[in-house]
Amino acid sequence: MRIAVISKKIPQPDRASGCNRLFLLLEFLAKTNTVDFFPLSKTSADFSYRTNLEKINVNINEYGGRSFLASIFVSNYDAVLFEFYETYIPFLHLVKRYQPLAVVIVDSVDIHFVRHAYEANLGRLGSKLFVRLKTRELCAYRNADITIVVSSQDREILKAEADVKIEILTNINPIVHRVHKKRDHKILFVAGFGHQPNCDALAWFLTEIWPLILARKEEACFIVVGPGLKGDLLQKLASLKNCFYLGYQHDLSLVCDECSICVAPLTYGSGVKGKVTDAMARGLPLVTTSIGVQGIKAINGIHCYIADNASQFADSVLSLLDDHASQVHLSQNSQDLAKYNFSIDAALKDLDRIIDAILAIRSKKAPSMAFKSVPMQIYLGDLVSFTCVAALRKAFSWLSLLPPKVIRIWKEVIRVVGLGV
Repeated sequence: MRIAVISKKIPQPDRASGCNRLFLLLEFLAKTNTVDFFPLSKTSADFSYRTNLEKINVNINEYGGRSFLASIFVSNYDAVLFEFYETYIPFLHLVKRYQPLAVVIVDSVDIHFVRHAYEANLGRLGSKLFVRLKTRELCAYRNADITIVVSSQDREILKAEADVKIEILTNINPIVHRVHKKRDHKILFVAGFGHQPNCDALAWFLTEIWPLILARKEEACFIVVGPGLKGDLLQKLASLKNCFYLGYQHDLSLVCDECSICVAPLTYGSGVKGKVTDAMARGLPLVTTSIGVQGIKAINGIHCYIADNASQFADSVLSLLDDHASQVHLSQNSQDLAKYNFSIDAALKDLDRIIDAILAIRSKKAPSMAFKSVPMQIYLGDLVSFTCVAALRKAFSWLSLLPPKVIRIWKEVIRVVGLGV
């Protein structure tokens, strides 16, 4: 098959769990198919990551949506896969026009409206905007042939909202051997801080949980790893005793081996949390919340400790730090859970099932939908429209710098042309 994959950027597997999952998905697809990858935006770190994709025989195209539009005008694809629903929305009607025989797949990565519901309840997202975002997300899934989710929990949530074809591809984490030995009382938190739930998790831990731990165990040490921590939260961490920020680490093996336990103090979010499944795959004893184990089927006291208030969370951390036998118990059980659900071998079974679903849908596409060449003047019109919409989207991002009256005019323009931003 020839498959087009559209993503916001070139995946950086060592920086985010979602990127690692996408990279491994591309690697699997490229073994037996022709894969054309279309990154919509460019980052300063792309060069080495481009090389990684080239090594696994993925064809990398020019940046931006116009490159993809040009490709679907001249090429025939068996499947078109979009990472995140937001990347599909601008191309929804264009893909249907230019690739009527292609199987359209949207990889949700997580069900965004679940996370948005938490944000709305916290007053961080207006109710009208929440409804609008949820409507757009469900529209994308309804207009896809296949929607990929990361857990059976996400599948049930989506099935309750929309009648769509759903397949599961959960997180993919290589299993790493852990030596069971007594370690210093070091506590690890790994996260990318461009994601607000991770910032909130760290703020809650530093403000409400860490003082309780430090009061009872002065030698405890808290180590934070991951890109993007800055501002007041970084200053807060730096001001606290025995708290250290190591920033981005290309290889987590050393810091994971040094630490006794890992924490994931998440207070809201959606989907399967990469930091949690990675800790389990590494055999790191874990303390997290019920949000942290969404979609994982972990059992409190068997695979990890689960606590949803500051006092219980601190008690769980302190208990685990002092109990090496419990550390070994959680480490072994959580790694067994990861092997069964999140290992590469487990993912291959999901991927085989997804490929079978693509082939089945592709074979059922009606003969009347056979590919017909679209006239050049229609393509040029679509290209101009797409370019104008992209320019308006970019202009919209600058609205906060404009006077209120101008903002109101721009919003009306956006509403009329239906950009949905």
